[in-house]
Amino acid sequence: MNPFSPSHPLGHALGDAPAAATLALSPAGASPVAYPPAPRPFTRLRGGEPGSHALLLLAALALALFLLAPLATLFSHSLLDDAGQPSLQRFREFLATPGMAAATGNTLWVALLVTAITLPLAFLYAYAIQRSALPFKPLWRVLGLSPLLGPSLVGAIGFIQWFGTQGVLKSWLGGGSVYGAPGIVMATVFAAFPHALMILVVALATADARLYEAADALGASRWRRFTTVTLPAARYGLISAALVVFAYSISEFGIPKVIGGNFQVLAVEIYIQAVGLQNFGRGAVVAMLLLAPVLLAFVIDRQVQRRQQASLTARAVPTWRGRTGGATCRWPCSWRWWRARCWPCWPWRPGPRSSASGPTTWRPRCATTPTAWPRRGWATPT
Repeated sequence: MNPFSPSHPLGHALGDAPAAATLALSPAGASPVAYPPAPRPFTRLRGGEPGSHALLLLAALALALFLLAPLATLFSHSLLDDAGQPSLQRFREFLATPGMAAATGNTLWVALLVTAITLPLAFLYAYAIQRSALPFKPLWRVLGLSPLLGPSLVGAIGFIQWFGTQGVLKSWLGGGSVYGAPGIVMATVFAAFPHALMILVVALATADARLYEAADALGASRWRRFTTVTLPAARYGLISAALVVFAYSISEFGIPKVIGGNFQVLAVEIYIQAVGLQNFGRGAVVAMLLLAPVLLAFVIDRQVQRRQQASLTARAVPTWRGRTGGATCRWPCSWRWWRARCWPCWPWRPGPRSSASGPTTWRPRCATTPTAWPRRGWATPT
């Protein structure tokens, strides 16, 4: 008899969708085997926390009141002439004003120079914190983030105290002055450094450790592993850090105001036009021009973040000190020094069990390859 026919007992079960999900075909002559029903897929709750919609509405209102409304006001003032008619007259006047083109160029090249200086310094600092056996890492991390404890103009005042007219380190400038572009670049690098550092530390910490294990298994050198694994894995973090530093530098006001001297930048020009000359229309034009590169950097950063999230898989394993195979610490005061010397004493540890009551499997304590065990003084397991 055909088992799929309606007259067959199994055919009735196969025709019923809920019953068919709990039955499976068994060998010939045996009765169907019943299995528990498959779990239902996860569904999002419809309710939510009490008051969540009200908090979301309040946040949206605050955003519209304190961000979108001022931006709309600036945009409208930049497109209206003195008579209140829509016109591009203020933009033409801005382009015809002497010194405005120089201020725009100064703002762009200073921001690019600050980005070019800050990014390598922050990457080296983050690499030393995340991938080396540097002693007192928490202390170095706090020191790297210390510029966040005060406003940016505090750093500018500090550079004036060190490199100013009566500064102790004035001779280091070779007869030059700290006021102007040199002071703006140094103070902005100091202020933007922790922002790039935080991004790069996270980028290096979330790299997939399986790639380093594969590089060790293939016998790649340290430099080749750095250029083919570390840099490609941190490329999205480098791009995000560069965009953040660029946007921070191009919109910084306190540092150029304190240490800039007669060096013209757009952020100070907005203050001069709106507060000093009471020309709110010209200030709105400068603000819109200054906002354009910042918005462009924000859009690019959002695209980079989406690509970074798409590149991470659920099987990615974050890196840690034992997986990178780096050099051990040579400082006896560090716990890594003692760990590196006591590590081979017990190179094995229990791994995940094969079942709830099955035997315990054993795996290497360090996630390096078997070829590295003799080099580290370990006995190769048989």
